[in-house]
Amino acid sequence: MDSATLEGIIRSFLIALRMRDESTYRHSKKVMYYSLKIALQVGLDRRQRELLKQASLLHDIGKLVAADAVLKGNGILKAQNSSLLMNHQSLGVEILSAIEAFGEILPIIKGHHERYDGTGYPDGLRGKKIPLLSRILALTDAYEAMMRVRPYNTPLTRLHACRELQKNAGTQFDPRVVEAFSRCLQLDQDPLVSILIAEDDIYHFYLLVKMALEMDCVSLESGFSLPVVNQALSSERYDMIVVDTSVTWMDGMELVHLVKERFPLLRLALMSAGRSVDLRRQAQEVDAFAYLQKPVCRENLFDVVDRIAEEKIGL
Repeated sequence: MDSATLEGIIRSFLIALRMRDESTYRHSKKVMYYSLKIALQVGLDRRQRELLKQASLLHDIGKLVAADAVLKGNGILKAQNSSLLMNHQSLGVEILSAIEAFGEILPIIKGHHERYDGTGYPDGLRGKKIPLLSRILALTDAYEAMMRVRPYNTPLTRLHACRELQKNAGTQFDPRVVEAFSRCLQLDQDPLVSILIAEDDIYHFYLLVKMALEMDCVSLESGFSLPVVNQALSSERYDMIVVDTSVTWMDGMELVHLVKERFPLLRLALMSAGRSVDLRRQAQEVDAFAYLQKPVCRENLFDVVDRIAEEKIGL
């Protein structure tokens, strides 16, 4: 099978996964992003990196057949649903096994919930008996899950999540993979998502910063005047600008139109303290990426950041 056809099949599976559960789809994209960073750090060749990419994208494809109570519940699973969730990698292998070109990634997906100390599932493999690519996938899957905002839990900060990985090195995770991932995070100083906040409410800005610390690879910076906003956007290092429509230093919608005129490709979000049908309509008229109501809640900010990350990661 040629690479274009195979990529098309993967995209089709991802479309189905996205229609089934948006959060799982985005999770898979970010797991791929982290997995490939480790792959480069440990020196995997091009073929191994491609297999890891495919396995990362499709590692949760078994959740296509999971019940809503499993995917969208409150975090408390009944025994039968818990059993189905634990079996999702085997279901994924069964779904993908009909396609001969996926033969090499099946053991990777099947083994991504094995533990380095042999207490994982489904086969209780231990140490190097677990495929290396499965060991990488196990770590990135767990790390992204710890950083993910969900209705029923508060995400860990990046530092806390890294400490959890280190604490479980040698038991849940391969110590060498943990070490390689730690090096990746130390070397990668550029955020995956960078957002400029144009507003003059310093207290709300720091509330957003506090939330951003619970998300990985996110940078929030402030623009408290038009000159500062202009200078910042001219650097072209931002993925999005969030404009508070009630800034005191100029009309908020005028600022929106200035930004759209100067930077037509920049993602734009409107933010307002009040519930306004007109503002939501205006947001649609200027093709805003998002509309955020103040005080912005963690779930809404994460959703915006996650959407940008998913767009930037690509396949």
